[in-house]
Amino acid sequence: KISATFTHTSNPNKTTTMKRKLTTTADSHEEYISKDGYESASTIKLAMQSDQDYIWFKKARPSTKSQSFGTALHMNLLEPDRFEQHYWCLRNEDKVDRDATWVVKANKDKKVELIAQNQGKECLEQEEWDAIQIVSERVIFDNRFTRFVAQSTKEQSFYAEDFYAGIATKCRPDSYMPTIEVDIKTTKSADPKGFWYEFLKYKYHIQRALAVDMMRLFGIDIEQSCILAVSNEAPYNHEFYRVPEHLLETGREMYQEGLRRIARIRDGQIYTGFIAPEHEVDQNGMIVLENKWK
Repeated sequence: KISATFTHTSNPNKTTTMKRKLTTTADSHEEYISKDGYESASTIKLAMQSDQDYIWFKKARPSTKSQSFGTALHMNLLEPDRFEQHYWCLRNEDKVDRDATWVVKANKDKKVELIAQNQGKECLEQEEWDAIQIVSERVIFDNRFTRFVAQSTKEQSFYAEDFYAGIATKCRPDSYMPTIEVDIKTTKSADPKGFWYEFLKYKYHIQRALAVDMMRLFGIDIEQSCILAVSNEAPYNHEFYRVPEHLLETGREMYQEGLRRIARIRDGQIYTGFIAPEHEVDQNGMIVLENKWK
C-alpha cells in the first residue's frame, strides 16, 4: 500500500499541490466492488445519465449474462490459475437424457446434484465454457497480447482520496506496463465500426481517462491507453484498439462533470428527470435539445 503527496493538474493552465491519501493493493475483484466511499467510472457514468440513475442503480443494478461472460473471460485471460477454482462447467454429457434440455425433471435433478458437488463455484453452461476456451486460445497466441498483456501487472486496484471535486475515486485497470495499459472489453461487435458504436454507447473514454489519470498520480506515466475488444458472439473475433488523446481528453471532461454532479447530489441538490443546472431550460420548464452533447 502507498500513501503519497502529489501534484495534480486538473486544469492545464493551473497546477495545485495537494496532499491526498493514495492506496494501491492487489485485492480481489469482489473486494474492489465492495469497497464503499469511492466512486468509479461506472457510478460516474450513472451520474452523467441523471441524478435518479445514480441514486437508483448505484448499488442495485444486477449483472447481465453478457457481463457474467465478460467477468469469466477476464479471469481466464488474466488469472488463469484462479479460473478453474472459481468456475465449473455444466457439461451436456452429464445429462441423464442427452436429447432433452436441463429443465426436464431427470436433467434438472442431476443439475441440482452437480451444483451441490461444486458448491462455492459459479456455473458456466457448456456453450459459455467452450466459447471462453476458444477466445482465450486465440487471444493468448496473438503477439500483441504476448507483448502488452501477458507480462504486465494485472488486476491491481487504485484508490485516491479527494481525487476531484472532493470525491474519492477508485479504478482497477485490467493490465498495465510502465507506459501502456490494456483493458479487456467483451462486446457484440469487435470490428472497428461496431466497436466504435459500443465505445460511445458505454462511454468507455470516461473509464480510460479516469484510469490513466489515477495511475499517473501513482507515478505510472501511461502514454497509451488501449482496449482489447472480444466479441461475445460466434465466431468470437477480437481486436486491439488504441484510445487517442482527444478521446481521453473528452473522457476527462466527462468524468470531471460526473464527479461535480455527484458532489452536488451528496450535498442534497437532487434533480428529478434529466433537468440539471448545465441544461438550457425554456420558459415552460422544458430542456432545449442541443447538438453539443457528447
